[in-house]
Amino acid sequence: LSVEEIQHKILVIKVNKLYNRKMTNREIYDVVRGVWRANIHRAEEAEYVLGIYANLIVACYKPDRWFKVSERVQDKLPNHIKEQDLKNIQNRVLISKV
Repeated sequence: LSVEEIQHKILVIKVNKLYNRKMTNREIYDVVRGVWRANIHRAEEAEYVLGIYANLIVACYKPDRWFKVSERVQDKLPNHIKEQDLKNIQNRVLISKV
């Protein structure tokens, strides 16, 4: 498959530091979905989000919504993000899917 053959807008997220092969599907989803430094408007253009570990695709999601991190979306944060991290990640983005 060449770059020219890709027919969808994709966002690639490297999860090398957070991923391990023993993770459950939910844990992988939490790692891939956020929290990332990204322009939310550009992220919203992505049709699919790929989680990449060591150059291998470990996850693929079709996002329903993107959120800017704020205190209002604290209940939507991935499990590995702690409340004390919240002030350091304001205005980053996270993905949500059904």
